[in-house]
Amino acid sequence: MALCAFAWQERFALPAAAQEEAVSLPNVSERVAALSAQAARGWTQKSRQLDLVVGRLNKARTKRPDGKNINTSSLAVSFIGRNGRHETKTTMLQTSDLLAPDKARQTDRLGVWFAGDVKVDSLRAGNPRLATVHTDGITFGTDARLGPNLLVGNAIGTAFDRTGVGEDGSLRSLAIADTLYASTFLSTDTYLDVAVGAAWTDFTSRYGAADAAGSRDARQLYATARYSREFRRGRLTLRPYGEAGTSQTYFGRYGEDASDLTCPSQSALFRHFSFGMRAETALDTSLGMLRPHAKFEVSRTTKRRSGATIAWSEAADAYRLSPAVEYQNTFVAQTGLKWQISDRATLDGEYRLSSGLAEFEPQQKITASFNLRF
Repeated sequence: MALCAFAWQERFALPAAAQEEAVSLPNVSERVAALSAQAARGWTQKSRQLDLVVGRLNKARTKRPDGKNINTSSLAVSFIGRNGRHETKTTMLQTSDLLAPDKARQTDRLGVWFAGDVKVDSLRAGNPRLATVHTDGITFGTDARLGPNLLVGNAIGTAFDRTGVGEDGSLRSLAIADTLYASTFLSTDTYLDVAVGAAWTDFTSRYGAADAAGSRDARQLYATARYSREFRRGRLTLRPYGEAGTSQTYFGRYGEDASDLTCPSQSALFRHFSFGMRAETALDTSLGMLRPHAKFEVSRTTKRRSGATIAWSEAADAYRLSPAVEYQNTFVAQTGLKWQISDRATLDGEYRLSSGLAEFEPQQKITASFNLRF
């Protein structure tokens, strides 16, 4: 489901002149917004699914030297509500808390895993345009360790949501994806991860009245690869890495039930390249184990969307969606500290800074968490 999500409805909003030329079309601006949101939703879902697969590979790698595998789950159910004027998120179920210790989860070769996050959103409950229960991705997978240097597996995932479009419209999406993946060690400290997959998505758009509805489907092919090598010097560990990903999405013909408004098939291409460096060390002190770490990453993203024509049989004019190309170069720098206070208590803190390379518009994020096991 993809590597990044983008607000296409903002990038491809109708210019004033185009709106005047297409006044005979019914709410053409909302139709354009819905068609653009479909590309954004597809990339969001694909990104989430691939992130879950990468997370599985990172966890399974820890048992590699012994040629073993491990059963894992990071599936969570969260409740989103409001406490006074502030939005709150509470985890109702975290399946990783229900698993046995690492030693009991080990398997000789075959491993199964679950991952994802389902949200029960009470803030959406009173709005029919929004889904009360939604997710960007839930995945079930199974893989096998073919010796200490090769892991192969398959993951099946789904995603569903209903979001608002325009003043009174909504977009419902339901996606199913299947991903084949593998991880191999080319040397003791060098690994290569690859994943290829396909996804099918069904979109339904509604505009105010229940009879004003349109639908289309989308087929998506995607692939990603990640290469990394580790260097150690004393207590310091350096891991440079590189990642490349691409996806091609084919959108079917868009049509509306209660009118003759149509939009022919379209295609969208996404490409992403990045490289970076991660450094970490471990310090054993009287206060516990301290693990400071830092990361720097530079990436380039390319997005292309084909043109199309929104037409309506009763309209004298039609609105043309021009082909679009966008390039984005960004960097991310982050640093953090993991403090292992005891066998049962851990404190994590992280600072993240990101910005585009062409224009420096920094976005900062600070996160902290405290875990206590009983």
